[in-house]
Amino acid sequence: MLIGVQGNLDGIAHYMKNNLSDEGYSKLVKSIGQSISALVDLSARLHSLFPDIFPAELRPPGQP
Repeated sequence: MLIGVQGNLDGIAHYMKNNLSDEGYSKLVKSIGQSISALVDLSARLHSLFPDIFPAELRPPGQP
């Protein structure tokens, strides 16, 4: 789920880059970057607490 949220935020940043002025974009993109950074931190914490948290489709072949 976190990967999906990160992808959505990335999509929003690309949309803003293509549809806002440089000034408008620069005012807002920092907030998106901070959000993505917080999600990466959260993901790392969750993975350290629950190493088997990876969904089956993201596990290397041969791992249960």
